[in-house]
Amino acid sequence: PDWFLALSPTGKVPVLKVRQPNGGEAILFESVVICEYLNETQGGAAMYPDDALLHARHRAWIEFATQTFAEGWHFLHAKDMATAGARRAG
Repeated sequence: PDWFLALSPTGKVPVLKVRQPNGGEAILFESVVICEYLNETQGGAAMYPDDALLHARHRAWIEFATQTFAEGWHFLHAKDMATAGARRAG
């Protein structure tokens, strides 16, 4: 719905509302962004390794998986066989 697209321009979940010290709210969208925000602000065990190269490799696999899952979702939810065929070939 439109109200959700106002929060998440991509139309995807998750979305996180963050309370600001001034009483306002900020909206974060996209899984990786939210995870990095939580990792940087919540303390405790880190979600990502400290080693910069290993962290970068984790991010690369996250990007790969995100794209792969999105393509699979579009294929599985195609409205007709022509669209499904185009998605499969694509």
